[in-house]
Amino acid sequence: MIYKVFDVAHGSANFLISPTGKTELCDLGARSDWSPLDHIYRYYIPYGQRLDRIVLTHHHGDHVTDVYNLTPNRMPWMVLRRHLIGRYEEACRNSNSTEGQRNARYFDNLFSGYTGTVASGTHGGNTWGIEMPCWSLSETTADRVAGSDGSMANCCSFVTLYNHQGTKILQCGDMEKDGMSVLLAANSDMQQAVQRTNVLIAPHHGHKSGFSTELMQAIGKPDVVIASVMAGDEHVDSRYSDAQFVRGIPAGDGSVVRLLTTRTYGALTVTSQGAGSFNIRAHKR
Repeated sequence: MIYKVFDVAHGSANFLISPTGKTELCDLGARSDWSPLDHIYRYYIPYGQRLDRIVLTHHHGDHVTDVYNLTPNRMPWMVLRRHLIGRYEEACRNSNSTEGQRNARYFDNLFSGYTGTVASGTHGGNTWGIEMPCWSLSETTADRVAGSDGSMANCCSFVTLYNHQGTKILQCGDMEKDGMSVLLAANSDMQQAVQRTNVLIAPHHGHKSGFSTELMQAIGKPDVVIASVMAGDEHVDSRYSDAQFVRGIPAGDGSVVRLLTTRTYGALTVTSQGAGSFNIRAHKR
């Protein structure tokens, strides 16, 4: 299993290549001068083939910037998304910029005939070579625990665990701490599944609003945390660098690294060997 966290400044775009060759792009963040979709189709998707799945964790602008590069021959075979309707649509509209609103609506229209929300449970299995359980809050629950429209949209994020023979990567979208606490309390299978997560993709770009002590306790200390942030963005919560919460991995100079940010390291590629074994490479552009 290969999992890439692209450097898209203020945004999110994560790319999975499964052991069987299946591919997934989680979120459509992009830089003003660089498109993850262009990169993926140039280097990873053979001519005439398509991404197997796109996951949109939620409809905030920094997660859908690359949507206009989804040309007809790049449309995935599957999509996991919420429908942009009702209270969720209102929250996304009120917490998005004008451009973000336009991009979110374009994405929703683009996939109007595609599969909607997928229920939590294992996805992939024999076809993908990994287990991919996914959890999310109902829009009613997200609205109840959130303190603002932006928080409500964030708490509607899909949370997905990628488990390759015991090596685990947990992707949390922009889920905030209150939403994560409720999600864990409501899903005993999630509490069990995330134990011994190796790589945590920090909720909400590593911001304080996304740091969940309940999640860290359920994991029992991840080996390392990755946060997608840009220069000048809100500081990443210092607890992700604390030995109390994160085990850490050895660096080349003999030190221990607990937090890797795209701001400092650029794009990051996690390669799993299974049984909790993995390595990480950084790619500066």
